[in-house]
Amino acid sequence: MYNLRQRPQVLTSPYLKEFEELITGLIFFVCITDNPNPFTCEGIANVQSQRILRELKLIDLLVDVLIYPFEGEDPVYLIGELT
Repeated sequence: MYNLRQRPQVLTSPYLKEFEELITGLIFFVCITDNPNPFTCEGIANVQSQRILRELKLIDLLVDVLIYPFEGEDPVYLIGELT
């Protein structure tokens, strides 16, 4: 079972807030939806936008950022503890 946030929380660090705004912008860039909430939105894929991100290798970069805390000899987090 995954623990997903259903609504935005107050983030104190300006870096975290900017990161969340960036991810929110990416969500709405790659899908077409009427729901303004990035945590609960569902929509139709915007194929052209997804193609652009793939060609820029942004998807590869995002996957690397997400996997980083779980890799290496002494990982920060263990994936088994989160699932």
